[in-house]
Amino acid sequence: MAIQDGAVFAVKPHADDMSNRKPRRKKGEERPFCPPELALLPSRYDVAWRLYHHYTMARNDAAYGLAWNEFKNTQRHLRLEDSLKLARKRAKMNGTPRALRVRASELKNCARATAMDLMGFERQDIGVDSPHWNLAAVYGETVHEEVELALSFLGLVKKSEFYLRSAGDEIGGMADILLNGAAFVVAGEEPLPDAILDIKSVGTDEFKKSWHGDKVRGYMQQISAYARINGNSVGVILLADRGSGKFEDCEFVVEPAHGDAMIKRAAIIIRKAQAKQLPKPEALDRGHKLECLKFCPFANICRRQQEDGSVQFALDAGEEPKNIK
Repeated sequence: MAIQDGAVFAVKPHADDMSNRKPRRKKGEERPFCPPELALLPSRYDVAWRLYHHYTMARNDAAYGLAWNEFKNTQRHLRLEDSLKLARKRAKMNGTPRALRVRASELKNCARATAMDLMGFERQDIGVDSPHWNLAAVYGETVHEEVELALSFLGLVKKSEFYLRSAGDEIGGMADILLNGAAFVVAGEEPLPDAILDIKSVGTDEFKKSWHGDKVRGYMQQISAYARINGNSVGVILLADRGSGKFEDCEFVVEPAHGDAMIKRAAIIIRKAQAKQLPKPEALDRGHKLECLKFCPFANICRRQQEDGSVQFALDAGEEPKNIK
């Protein structure tokens, strides 16, 4: 660990010095690192290990812990007003039509739900019977900020929380972190390329699935879109277990065709919204009933469309989406 010009760098030791690190194993299981079609790789960036090392140092080295706490508190103070401004802006915009642009975080969602949101259908309340999900989201936001600050403190971040928009304005979104590849140097090796890092806080059950979880493909879609827009060739996923505090990271090569496919998907959803045409109910087709029943703000009206087709009929008759109940 070294401090240079106020930045703290976590210097990964040479492989010979890391023999005491045990690879993660799933007890009693002999399965590949990930489903073969995903082509995920163990992360060369070792973000999880660097975070573990950082928090060990912060706890056991008084000088290091003081430097970390001073940095963290200063940064949080600077960010507080920005976060309040954003919250006020969102509150004012509540109920107003949104721009015809797909958020990168929505690429994994059902196309019908995204199109209905773009059209301006009235949203129903979600999570009313599961208020603890709101607290889980708060935990996730806290972990997200903590990790972002820790990696910045270690000098591993080029920029964070930065907005990206595709050239044709099909996709927009806030990327988590652009890792500074030059800061990831192992003795005798070349620096790593800059990479888009996305932090995903998950429950313990989901974390145990590791890279075999149902959500991993969606994570890759979002990162691929960001990387394609920003011109990066590597994506990194950092899983953060909200229950245990454990981390795990992997990387993958961002294929240009995959990134382009995400932009094309967004463009198709936008065209459907402009033409007032409902896309297929992808969540239903995938058998994700929980996504429909618990997380979709258009579940009831979508169900009615499936039962009698009356919603598309009303749209074809010129009815405004906001007036279709």
